[in-house]
Amino acid sequence: MHAAIGYLRVSTQEQGRSGLGLAAQRFEIETFGKREGFTVKSWHQDVQTGAGTDALLLRPGLAAGLKEAKSARCPLIVSRLDRLSRNVHFISGLMEHRVHFIVAQLGKDRDDFTLHIWASLAEQERKMISERTRAGLAAAKARGVKLGQAARSKAEQRRCSRLANAALCERRTCARPLCHDPHATSAF
Repeated sequence: MHAAIGYLRVSTQEQGRSGLGLAAQRFEIETFGKREGFTVKSWHQDVQTGAGTDALLLRPGLAAGLKEAKSARCPLIVSRLDRLSRNVHFISGLMEHRVHFIVAQLGKDRDDFTLHIWASLAEQERKMISERTRAGLAAAKARGVKLGQAARSKAEQRRCSRLANAALCERRTCARPLCHDPHATSAF
C-alpha cells in the first residue's frame, strides 16, 4: 500500500455543518484507495469556495495538505477535480509545478491533457452556477422577497457582522505564515 494525503472541500458553511458532502468525499477517496493500493495517512479539509486563484491563502487545509504531501513525497487525493479547484489557472499551476495529485473520479493515471479538459469543465460549471444563482436572486427580488441584510433583524445583522469580522481575522492569521514564507507557495 502506498501512502497518500486526503483532501476534502465543501463550498458553504451549511454543507460543512451537515457533514454529508465531506463524508461522501471521504468514502469515495477511501474506496478508491482500497481499489488502487493507497492508504490515506492524514486528512485535510476546508469549508470554502473553489473559485479564484488564491486558493492557498483562502484554504489553509489545502495548503497544509499540499505541504504534507510534498514533504512525504506522496500524492494528494481528492474525490473530484472541482473539490481541488474550479479554476483552470490554479489546476494548471499545480501541474506545472509537478504537484502530485490524484482525482479519484478520474483514476490514478490521467494525463495532463485530460486534467486540463476536466479543469475547464469545472470552471465553466462554476460560471453557470453563478449565473443560475444571480438569475434566481433577481427573480426573487422581482417578486418582492427581501434579500441579504435587509431580510434580517438589526440584532441578526450585528451578529452576522461580528461573525464575518471574526472569520476575516482568523483567515488573515492562518494565511500570514504563507505570505511571509517565501517557500510556502513557490512550489505549492
